[in-house]
Amino acid sequence: MEVTGEPIRVQSLIQSGLSHVPSQYIQPPQNRPTIQTDPNSNIPIIDLFNFNTNHRSSIREAIGYACREWGAFHVTNHGIPTTLLHSVRNSGLTFFNDCPMSEKLKYPCTPGAAASEGYGSRMLATSDKEQNDAVSEILDWRDYFDHHTFPLSRRNPNNWPNFTSDYRESVAKYSDEMKILAQKLLSLISEINEVGLLWHQIITNGKYRSCVHRAVTNPNRPRLSVATFHDPAKTAKICPVPELINDSSPAKYRGVVYGDYVSSWYTKGPDGKRNIDALVIES
Repeated sequence: MEVTGEPIRVQSLIQSGLSHVPSQYIQPPQNRPTIQTDPNSNIPIIDLFNFNTNHRSSIREAIGYACREWGAFHVTNHGIPTTLLHSVRNSGLTFFNDCPMSEKLKYPCTPGAAASEGYGSRMLATSDKEQNDAVSEILDWRDYFDHHTFPLSRRNPNNWPNFTSDYRESVAKYSDEMKILAQKLLSLISEINEVGLLWHQIITNGKYRSCVHRAVTNPNRPRLSVATFHDPAKTAKICPVPELINDSSPAKYRGVVYGDYVSSWYTKGPDGKRNIDALVIES
């Protein structure tokens, strides 16, 4: 459940001089992710160096394995300049760490709207039953800035910060490069016979899994994520493709309009695979 009202922003907490994290932000031990070291569990690496050569088939096979077994993979030789990656990251860090709050608030997102462009803080509340049977509310919070970059009709750099001076240019160039990379990966995935045109846990009827997003807090430095989403149209219906459905492999998921799925995610927030599990057809 998302908390309504004006949240206490991360920057404000830091600048207030607190010597400890307020208790309402501390997750109980059973809800905290842990670092697990397994020498036999290495995330698949997809090397795109030979993307347009006779190695294309082996790249397809590697992606198929990664999607079936992991739901994630690490891409190397992707073609995005290292200088651009550093520029985007530095722009983000500078904005969140150094930009005055008065400047940040010039670019507000729309409260309560799904995927609204702009700066904001999101508070998601979960309940934790303590040993004395009392229920306490734990807040999961983050500061963020959402950008609309494609289609180009939605891109308006005037809605983005100009702090630093190259922020807007870096985000625009990075978005262009990420679109090329996403289309390159999707073209490879579309060539995998068992999948068809798209991959997704629902669309592939569970053949390809989705990976639960987990991150362990670093006690020594802040964490910055630059996430890019290559989404279908909000009006698109997401459901298992007919080619994967038969008597021996019935549909495992109900269809859903993508815009409704996104709204549900923003309303309920992430909690494992709760939003996908809600679409499972009971056998």
